[in-house]
Amino acid sequence: MAKYSGLQPGNPHQITRKQHIFPAKSIERFCVNNAVDVWLVKQSKKIRVNQRNPIFTGNRIWDHATERGSYGVEAEFQKIADSCVDDKRDHLGKDECEIVSAFYGLLLSRQEVLDTPRSPAVVHGVTGWDRSNYQDEMEYIESQGGHTICQVDGVAILDGRQINGFSVFTGMDRFLLENPGLEWVMAHAPSGMEFVVPDRFSSSMNGVLQHYAAIPITPGIALIAPTVFPYPRNLTVGHINVMNSIAKKMSRAYYFASNLVALL
Repeated sequence: MAKYSGLQPGNPHQITRKQHIFPAKSIERFCVNNAVDVWLVKQSKKIRVNQRNPIFTGNRIWDHATERGSYGVEAEFQKIADSCVDDKRDHLGKDECEIVSAFYGLLLSRQEVLDTPRSPAVVHGVTGWDRSNYQDEMEYIESQGGHTICQVDGVAILDGRQINGFSVFTGMDRFLLENPGLEWVMAHAPSGMEFVVPDRFSSSMNGVLQHYAAIPITPGIALIAPTVFPYPRNLTVGHINVMNSIAKKMSRAYYFASNLVALL
């Protein structure tokens, strides 16, 4: 785990503490009366929470530089999502598909570092900062998107949180390199049905890594990769049942929807 998760009292440099895997804005589109239905897998029970609930976040898993750096990817994706909701598009061009792929890769890599956080790394040939004397300066540098090395027991250390951040971006880039030109299309749920959102977008199922390859935008709209789900734009009941079944099986801690009762 990353060392030194504590920030100064009052968090003077406004470093993000609670970090979403699936963005709060995306969860918000599923909210009714400011809440969504969440199914807790291990407890086998339903709860109702808003998009800021800790179940959707990790506590300072990656550094603030990563939070800042991923904002651009999220912002471009949310523009596409908004246009899908507002009926301003019925298909995605090549550039839009690239943005969606980057966002999907970001979701995958965020989850991966949450599941398997990196250990701190020793840095040779330099002397780090003593955090007890320079915490304010180090937090300021982090808030501006920079990185620091601290001295721990006479050894220069790059903390695991920063390495997690590097891994978030390398994971996203790896997905883009391994899936060039991946197509994404809009799909609509049949009347009276809605999409389930898993807590992860890939998982090992029966010993094989499987991608969900769908990003729900609203209860009734999702972006899907036809290479995985070769379905028409208007899904049948059978199609969405298959997708929701996969989403549920992939989820380890929870999955959510606007109204889980409607899916029973």
